Amino acid sequence: MNSTDERNHDTLVVCFFEDIAQEKFISAFLQRVARQAGIPIQIEIRNAQHGSRVWNELLDYLRDLQRGDARTPDTRDLGPET
Repeated sequence: MNSTDERNHDTLVVCFFEDIAQEKFISAFLQRVARQAGIPIQIEIRNAQHGSRVWNELLDYLRDLQRGDARTPDTRDLGPET
């Protein structure tokens, strides 16, 4: 999908974090980059405390996607045309 596509919703970005520091830093970074690029985004946070929980949270999320219980994240090419 590229920036010329017609969209009726914000671009969904799904993030998996192990701790609150990662969540705060990366969420702020994504918001800033998106704002500078003129792309409205919605960040969905999937927290997974204690490192090993990340894989379980990811598997839960993938299961939700398969069942249609979660919105599929959007992808967008922000790089130069090649």
